[in-house]
Amino acid sequence: MQCPKCGFEQSSSEICQSCGLVFAKHAERQTFSGGLSPPTSPTGEASRPTGRKNHLSLPIIAVLALTAGLWAGKLYFGTPPPPETGPAVGHPQKAATAVLAPASLPPQRPSVAEHQSPPMGVSIPEPAPPRGNPIVAARTATVFIKTPWGSGSGFFIDDQGHIVTNRHVVQFDRDKLRNFRKKIEQLENSLKQEKKNIRILEERLSRATDQTLRQRIGDDIRSRREQYDKYDGIYLKLQQQRSSIEYSDYPAAIKVTLINGREFIVSDVDYSDRYDLALLTLDGPMPPALKPNFSHLNPGTKVYSIGNPSGLRHTVTAGIISAYRGYQETGTVIQTDAPINPGNSGGPLVDEQGRVLGVNTAILNNTQGIGFAISIKDVWEEFSGKISQ
Repeated sequence: MQCPKCGFEQSSSEICQSCGLVFAKHAERQTFSGGLSPPTSPTGEASRPTGRKNHLSLPIIAVLALTAGLWAGKLYFGTPPPPETGPAVGHPQKAATAVLAPASLPPQRPSVAEHQSPPMGVSIPEPAPPRGNPIVAARTATVFIKTPWGSGSGFFIDDQGHIVTNRHVVQFDRDKLRNFRKKIEQLENSLKQEKKNIRILEERLSRATDQTLRQRIGDDIRSRREQYDKYDGIYLKLQQQRSSIEYSDYPAAIKVTLINGREFIVSDVDYSDRYDLALLTLDGPMPPALKPNFSHLNPGTKVYSIGNPSGLRHTVTAGIISAYRGYQETGTVIQTDAPINPGNSGGPLVDEQGRVLGVNTAILNNTQGIGFAISIKDVWEEFSGKISQ
């Protein structure tokens, strides 16, 4: 008998004396593998791995998100309204740069329900938070706040429709508006000058006889026109945003969106004179409010930050308490390494029981893992006459 693996000739029919192959097991494997066929698509073709398609799509997503971030940087406070980002300079609700997604995950097939969209103007209610999941309950009490001049987060603090957020999320800053107008004026003057430069080049091109020179001038004109059109479009959008700010009906211009997609217009706003805090009032039935935790927790205690970073609404991130610090201009602040990203300003910092510890307010520029939340105790004292106990 000849071994099917190494070709050795022998009289035994059970085990190869040269390589040790067990003939019976080898025959079983051959029979089993021979009965299988590759999976096929509905068209009858063998299915192909989809991983390559997913990997190709990620750079496209990142490029689109980065483009949105660069555009946002040119707007008021360094941020436009949607895609749901806000201004910058120390505050974390500033414009985002890129949306990252895990490239190693296999593609998932959504269910039929996930493919269906509700009719226009109809929102699907958010399912009730599972019992025993306080973080999901805290997420439900968190809201997205949008204004003509920026965006951020907030959360319900009582059952009377009161929402706590940062003052810089909702306050209209006229000094920044003046700077914004100056930047628009500078861009307008630059566009006028560039238009003159293009006309001068066009006159030179009409007089030029040398083909090499004509080619060089023509290329220069085309390049300048492309740049002019690009920045002229930006200028028009900036003008539109300035108009929406100047003619907004404050505070009705402040819109609050719940986790289930319901949108409300703010009926009243109270500002803190001491801290970067504001208290919004909504009319109508609202989700359960967050309960406060006034205790000082030990460094290393796990906490969660909830908000709308980079337009990704109701995102939850985790970290620990690094320290409690006191400053005259901010009161008591909680230092944490829980990620506080653009769009988180005004959102809650909660403990593992879903109780609110503070209001996410700022990050330390040019660092990682150093964020600050105003203590909920200071919030309670500042709005004690308005918050329902």
